[in-house]
Amino acid sequence: MAVNSRTERSQDQFHIHIDCVAVSVEKKLVLKGPKVEGPWQLLPLALMGKRYWIKAVDKPDLETTNVVGIIASGLPQARGAMHHVNVVVVGAELAGARPGFYILTNWESSAAERLLDHDCTSR
Repeated sequence: MAVNSRTERSQDQFHIHIDCVAVSVEKKLVLKGPKVEGPWQLLPLALMGKRYWIKAVDKPDLETTNVVGIIASGLPQARGAMHHVNVVVVGAELAGARPGFYILTNWESSAAERLLDHDCTSR
């Protein structure tokens, strides 16, 4: 799932992209993504040429998770500029093969949906 910042929306409308994650992004997250829930950290690898902050969420679903709240409360530099924030949520396998999620965010000039494969060509 991806939500582009207000400045990166092609249709000037809030909308959510639900697609497959790009294979190159998935491989980097498997290698370098956190395996336990903890504080926000800057992902050591660029994804599609951009850097992202990442946080693992150790839950099998996000039914009661406020993703925007987690970003706003955990990243003070994002809190005052939420309209510039790009958000990506990706399923993850955490330590002990537990299902979880990664929340990725940045506020660069780059649409979050770039991390997705709209055609799911690799599946």
